[in-house]
Amino acid sequence: MKVNLSFIMSSLFVLLLIVTLSQSTSKYSRELNEEVSLSNDNIDKPFRMYKLNQLWEKASKRLTGQKLKNLMTDLKDHDKQEINLKRLRTEGADKDGMKEAAVRRNLKIILKKYSLEGDILNSENGNSVGDFKTFEKSIFRDKKLDKLWQKAMDTGFDEEQLKLLKEEFLHHQDKIDEYHRLITEHEIASIDTKKDELDNHLISFETTEKKTNITTGSMHQALEDKHFELKRNYEDLKTKVKDRTIRPKGKEFEEANVQKLWNLALAGDFTRDELESLRDELTHYQTRIKKLHFFEEQLNNERLTGKDTVNQPDDVKVSSHIERKVKELNYKVDKVHNELEKRILKRHVEL
Repeated sequence: MKVNLSFIMSSLFVLLLIVTLSQSTSKYSRELNEEVSLSNDNIDKPFRMYKLNQLWEKASKRLTGQKLKNLMTDLKDHDKQEINLKRLRTEGADKDGMKEAAVRRNLKIILKKYSLEGDILNSENGNSVGDFKTFEKSIFRDKKLDKLWQKAMDTGFDEEQLKLLKEEFLHHQDKIDEYHRLITEHEIASIDTKKDELDNHLISFETTEKKTNITTGSMHQALEDKHFELKRNYEDLKTKVKDRTIRPKGKEFEEANVQKLWNLALAGDFTRDELESLRDELTHYQTRIKKLHFFEEQLNNERLTGKDTVNQPDDVKVSSHIERKVKELNYKVDKVHNELEKRILKRHVEL
């Protein structure tokens, strides 16, 4: 009886194993066939996103061989990202627009990689960025920025001016995204810090408090600087829209010292990517100069009002803070200028 029971159990195990393997093989074959069928049925429109299919149609006429295969792989991956983004929007996620910005950047990287920048599609209607008449009516997540853009479109800029202005608006939107990212990091850091304080207050409250103040202070300063930069940059955009003034070719920067450094860089042996990186550095440098001018103006106004600082201790604090800020910014501006100039001169080619 014992032998028969063992035989039965062994037989059942073998039978179960055969059935499982058979189902797995069948499932694999079915999925493989479905995949092959899908690729064959949709060879002209292999993507779920309409704009990617249009891009693929154009690219397939310009690219061949391995480069076209690589593009297919990259676009398939991007297609998944686009679908995921749509799902997030449906669920009400990505409220800060960070995922959308990442997806947009990824597509730009793909387009640049295959030299397809001129074929990027703004919407699923197939409008091309290169077509002046098809600029979107609403393309910026920030409502204030989008409202200003719509005003710019109705102001009477010509095609070339609008293209240049749009680049500046997109750059400003990226700065807003970065600002929101910093805020999120700050909030997360604050929550983690409070938790650590709660866990450790009986052990080393004083040490934890000092570390918290340092971390919070530096993050707060970064947020303050970024907010100031956004405010000034937005005001610059408003002025450009109002006065219909777009920087002419050959003049990238408003500040004379920054423009001189840029001209010097253009005469150097920098690559295109290096120049692009340097342009970003000079843009940040110009922002610091503008910030310095702002505080210098505030300090002059304080002095011109001739306040009785002896009887007004609060004004003394404000004035001292501004003086410290001016001194600190002067030092930073000079330091950055010297570093940039030294680096550019090393690569300078005498004409």
